[in-house]
Amino acid sequence: EITDNLNISKQLSALEINIEEASRKIISLITIFIVQTIIMPLLFLWFFIAVVKSLFTVKFDNDIIALMFNKSKFSV
Repeated sequence: EITDNLNISKQLSALEINIEEASRKIISLITIFIVQTIIMPLLFLWFFIAVVKSLFTVKFDNDIIALMFNKSKFSV
């Protein structure tokens, strides 16, 4: 056990493995943070705006409206 503690190359390789695992976890956490705080709110905002636009967009056919007004003028 004492020789294992003094084996610097073995300790360095174990440290390297720990650093690789930590960096993968950090990258994963950064990715999750970006998705949750930036991308998802932007997508929900875009979806909300699209729904509101579609609800308040009313298309009128001007020819039909003009015919309706002309008919009402003659019938009165």
